Amino acid sequence: MTSSRSVVLLLLAVLLGGCERGCLPRAVADRNGGAGADPLDLRGTDCPAGMARCTGGVVEASRAFHVPDLCPRGEACTCPWVRVDACKRGCVKEGLSLPLDAARARVQLCRPDVGGSAPVEIVAPAAEAPPACEPGWICAAGHVWRCGASSTPVARCTLGCATDPRALDEEVTDEDTATFLLCAR
Repeated sequence: MTSSRSVVLLLLAVLLGGCERGCLPRAVADRNGGAGADPLDLRGTDCPAGMARCTGGVVEASRAFHVPDLCPRGEACTCPWVRVDACKRGCVKEGLSLPLDAARARVQLCRPDVGGSAPVEIVAPAAEAPPACEPGWICAAGHVWRCGASSTPVARCTLGCATDPRALDEEVTDEDTATFLLCAR
């Protein structure tokens, strides 16, 4: 038993003795037919799924992907976005990315039709306490609030919030844009 164990250890020492640091990933890459990026390299950028954006009147959804640090493949070196739909009247807010699924993104990120019913009512300041929020906007319990030093309600969503609660940062500056993005339509 010890002689067979000795033979195995001797064989491993001979085989591994000729391997320099990093030879295993290189051997795997060579076996897979590519001398490009290291297949075991985890450095780089992880692209999340579940985001949606509207740019140039087109709604797009993100796909999960990993972009390696040293990416030799051109277009594959950016996070992928898949076209979801074109907006008839353009984007509510150009270039804004929000965590939305594709179905909700079609509705929330496109500017609404003129003849459609308004998704909001303008409200007077409420006696209720505003939700805790960072500067920007929040939709909670069917109301859109402008958050800051003194938070104020700006609208009541007739169909409730798109998702409750949903917040926007200070990038959105006007009430119309905030209510169209935050109120369900």
